[in-house]
Amino acid sequence: MRAIRAILTTNNEIWDRCKGSITVQPSATHKSATFTRYEYNFAKALKVTEDGSLQVKTEAERSDLEFDLSLLGGLPDEISLLSPPFLKDDDGNQTVFVDYEAYFEKTSILHDSVIGPFLVELKTHLENVQVCLGEIDSWLMFPQDTTSFLESVFKVALETPTEEHIEKCSFSSSHPKRTCRCHYAYSRHSTSQRCPLKPRQKFKCGGCKDNKVACLGTFHSLPGMFDTEFDLTNDLHRRRLQHFVAFMNEK
Repeated sequence: MRAIRAILTTNNEIWDRCKGSITVQPSATHKSATFTRYEYNFAKALKVTEDGSLQVKTEAERSDLEFDLSLLGGLPDEISLLSPPFLKDDDGNQTVFVDYEAYFEKTSILHDSVIGPFLVELKTHLENVQVCLGEIDSWLMFPQDTTSFLESVFKVALETPTEEHIEKCSFSSSHPKRTCRCHYAYSRHSTSQRCPLKPRQKFKCGGCKDNKVACLGTFHSLPGMFDTEFDLTNDLHRRRLQHFVAFMNEK
């Protein structure tokens, strides 16, 4: 009993961290869900200010991945002795996810002759659920490595955007009933105002904000032109960025 409660507590903690990153919900017929994360993969140094100073910026990029959540939405035959309750969303609507904590409490009505083998099978199933949740959690947490690296190098507090507080771009054509919505940052759209989601159509920006771009630092510029990009997923580029920032700070 104690071991099962410990697994349930851990599973609930992981699920609470992950559920807010679901952008495509599962259904009764399709038990997979799409999760979204934002990560900083590149830093760009460029002369952009009026006085010729050099700025280093980074931009959060969106990454989507689908995970099979069938373990969270159904019970194997070995533990399907009772009808399972289901979790509810923030609006009080029933989801497709089993409320395992409530289900565990219901097992108290089982007869002593079946409760022992049942709990063994339930514990095994909950451990499998924990593995599933752990894979999702690890994928969602991966960008924190790059974020921590940038914060260490530039001595800044860098907040990784989430789906909840990113204002998506909205491009409207001259036709009042045609609107293109996409998740790309405004900087990704070409100067000809063509949306990368629908490149054949020309759109006029409806005042969207590029709030996925963060300025990491501003330095006195080097002579001449300067425009370079650092791949933050590459160890060599990371070292180059560290040396570059150290050099610019000494100027």
